[in-house]
Amino acid sequence: MNSCIICPIYEKERDFNYALEFYQSKIQYGIKEDIYYIFSYETHKEHFEEKFKKMFPDESLLSLVIPDKLNQYKSPVTVKKLFGVFNLYEKYDYIAVVDCECLFIRSTNITEVLDIIWKKQSFLVCNKSYLLHDILKTTVYMLGLENNQELKRDTDNYLLNCWFSDIPVYCSKNVKDFHKWLYSRPNLDDLFNERKITDYYLYILYLYLEKGYRFRRLNYWSPWGIMEDVSFTHPKSCNSIEKEIGTHWTSNPTSNNEDAIILFHRDHQVSMEQFKKFLRESKLKYIGRRYVPFLIKVKNWLKI
Repeated sequence: MNSCIICPIYEKERDFNYALEFYQSKIQYGIKEDIYYIFSYETHKEHFEEKFKKMFPDESLLSLVIPDKLNQYKSPVTVKKLFGVFNLYEKYDYIAVVDCECLFIRSTNITEVLDIIWKKQSFLVCNKSYLLHDILKTTVYMLGLENNQELKRDTDNYLLNCWFSDIPVYCSKNVKDFHKWLYSRPNLDDLFNERKITDYYLYILYLYLEKGYRFRRLNYWSPWGIMEDVSFTHPKSCNSIEKEIGTHWTSNPTSNNEDAIILFHRDHQVSMEQFKKFLRESKLKYIGRRYVPFLIKVKNWLKI
């Protein structure tokens, strides 16, 4: 078996620095698997490669540049990640897709970890989310799946979300079929222009519909995916939650999870005070999205 990691990157000095730090951690922990950086334009790649060669003179930059026609879309993250997966799957058994602010935090065999994630399906562990309801529902509706009652039931009316529960992994054995399924959608341009659409939710819904994969419920609430802010929302039980999920990455810099090999969302670190404010606002947004449309319907019924 073999595997690689793909990482979209943007023409921002901060993102360049994050990406270089990510590669530095690859060297520090002796990670053997390839990392591919995905760029929007050749000039962006050249700018980054100049910095890369100065910092890692003995290393070769692996990269892809998306075609100009893909730069027209309004969801560059999704487009770049899928472009990387569809262009590399024939070379690798597994492909992990991460963002540039990640860091490796221990030595490991990445391919073996991705194989474990895929077989245990820890990427399908779901928590109830205040804010992701709208993202999942938008994806479902734009795929024309709003009448799929089993999907609606299995996600508790789209409240259950598996956002970043574990490292996002693509199994190359089904990527060709996934590509065929996705590109058969009549509204593909609309999907790539909708910022709420993410590559991995498209893949997960493909696995659900076409391969019979099912979600596993985690009985915790969180504004987003629980692995994004578990140290804030559940500070006394964050380590046990990570163990229950069986995750192999963490956003918690003080995590005791010995299975975690990647620290992610380093760009999302905030103070507890800031997070509490965000949590209050997210609850209000959830209440508004969940109940206001119903109350408007009741009001209109009463007028009849």
